[in-house]
Amino acid sequence: MDSLITSDLRLVRLLLPAVYDVCLLFFFFFVVFFLTIRRPPRSTLFPYTTLFRSQEASEHSFTKALAAKPDDLQILHALGKAHLQLDRAPDAVRYLEKALALKPDDLTLALALALAFDMAGNTRVAISNYREILKAHPDSLDSKNNLAWILATCSDATMRDGETALALATEVNQTTKFNNPSTLNTLAAAQGESGDLSAAIKTMERAIDIARAIGRDSLVSKLRE
Repeated sequence: MDSLITSDLRLVRLLLPAVYDVCLLFFFFFVVFFLTIRRPPRSTLFPYTTLFRSQEASEHSFTKALAAKPDDLQILHALGKAHLQLDRAPDAVRYLEKALALKPDDLTLALALALAFDMAGNTRVAISNYREILKAHPDSLDSKNNLAWILATCSDATMRDGETALALATEVNQTTKFNNPSTLNTLAAAQGESGDLSAAIKTMERAIDIARAIGRDSLVSKLRE
C-alpha cells in the first residue's frame, strides 16, 4: 500500500509542471482575447469594464505571463500579434524580434516582424526584411505582395521602385489567376507607379468587381478610396 501511495505521489510530481504550463497558457490566451477584441458601443460596455477596469490591468497580466515564461515562443508571438492589432507597432517589433530569435526560420514570425517594422515607420528595415524573407522563401506570396505595395506606394520617393513592384505584383497575381481583389489592388498601385495609368484603372475596376461579387463591401469601399 505504501509503495502504491509513493508511486502516485511521484506521478503527481511529474504531472504538476505540465498542468502548470497548460493553466498558464490558458490564462494567457484568455487575456489576449480580451485585450485584442474591439470594444462594443458605449451602451453595452458594462460587462467589459467590469472585467477590465483599464488597459493597464490587461498589460500587467501580460507582463506576469511573460515573466513566468520569458522565452516562450507562443507567448511572444501572441503578444506581438496583439500589439499589432492595437496599433502598437514598436512594442510588436520588440516581442516579435525576440520570438524570431528563438525560431529564425519561421515564415509567419518573419512576415509579422516585417509588417511591424513597416507599421512602426521603419520602412527601409521592412523592405530589407521582406527581401531577406524572399531569399529564404522565394515562393512567399505575402512577402512579394507586401514588398510590392511598399515599393509602389511609399511616401518616400527614394524608396519607391515601380519596376520591381510591378514584377512582384504580376508574379503574385499570375499565381492567384488575377482573382484576388487585395493583390489586384497592389498590382494597380504598381502599374500606376510604373506610369501605366490605363492598366491601373482596369485592374482596379476588376478588383472592385470581384470584391463586390464575393460580398466584400468593406473592401469595395476601401478600394474606391
